[in-house]
Amino acid sequence: MSTAWFKQNFKPKLIESFSKTSKDIHGRKQKKCVEIWHTTCVVRNFGKTKSSRCNVLINPTSPSLLGVKKFSYFPKGGPQPSHPPTKKEHHIMGYVRSWGSIDTHDGMIFPFNVVDGIVHELGGWKLDLSCFLVSKNKNGDRCSVGEACLTGPGGDELAREYDYIVHTVPPFFEHYEGSPMDALYLSYKNSIELSNKCGDENNRLATVLLGAGCRGFPINNAIEAATKASTNLLKNEDIHVTNDTTLAFAITQMNVAEELVCSIKEEMNEE
Repeated sequence: MSTAWFKQNFKPKLIESFSKTSKDIHGRKQKKCVEIWHTTCVVRNFGKTKSSRCNVLINPTSPSLLGVKKFSYFPKGGPQPSHPPTKKEHHIMGYVRSWGSIDTHDGMIFPFNVVDGIVHELGGWKLDLSCFLVSKNKNGDRCSVGEACLTGPGGDELAREYDYIVHTVPPFFEHYEGSPMDALYLSYKNSIELSNKCGDENNRLATVLLGAGCRGFPINNAIEAATKASTNLLKNEDIHVTNDTTLAFAITQMNVAEELVCSIKEEMNEE
């Protein structure tokens, strides 16, 4: 969730940094870093113009890549509804208790609360067009769960902060047929590896804690997947990059940032 709207002067704060240097197959040194930051909003307060200096944004999105334009709000934890709520599903006070066959007990998420909504707001029609032009796969998706695809930032407002947007689709924790943890890890892996196609020799990828928002992952599960991706990047195990790469986590809650730091430290100490 973004809190930038009431903390506009908040500066991103680096909590912890992990780094490893290795050599590629040609003998060239390659540096990989993982950073954990405390900030208000990964979209508005974490890009090139801020101290985090990130030029690539990982955007957790839906398979259509068209942001959250289909609904003015949607149920947290999923699954994604096929149609807007009907009149009879609205409570007299304005909120929705159920949505077709979906129980909305976890509450509703609004576009201004999620990364994808803010990304499409700032990227505008140019970003919408770039996403629309991505070819659909055999399932009818532009980007299936666990996969990633690359676009430019679209509008000038988003381009001031990021040069590239890597879109990925994390699974819903309670509404995924396979292993949600494996699919969430693949979102990290495919996003990190795809970022190497941006062409920059030193990519700095900004990401939130994937899965911990509208996808309904418990925080400890989201941290577990983030830890696995972080340590595999640092150790050059399963996640492979050709350029110097930094994965920078933008965390809005300090206690969550500290938990992620501890989790990565524990995993790295087990080498």
